Amino acid sequence: MTSDDTQYILDELAKVIEETRSTLTRFEETSMDSQMPQDYAQLHEIYTQAVKDQWHYTEQLLNG
Repeated sequence: MTSDDTQYILDELAKVIEETRSTLTRFEETSMDSQMPQDYAQLHEIYTQAVKDQWHYTEQLLNG
């Protein structure tokens, strides 16, 4: 995988993280976190995985 490929993945992960964070905030502001706890938990799982993947690809980019 080239560094350009890795950077593209990092950019896409940043979008996923930001969109998921925004959705989590909307859930919390509208009390949907308590009305739809499974969906809220799934959003947290998506966010957590995206952050882990971002860390992995950042490390890969930095280590060449």
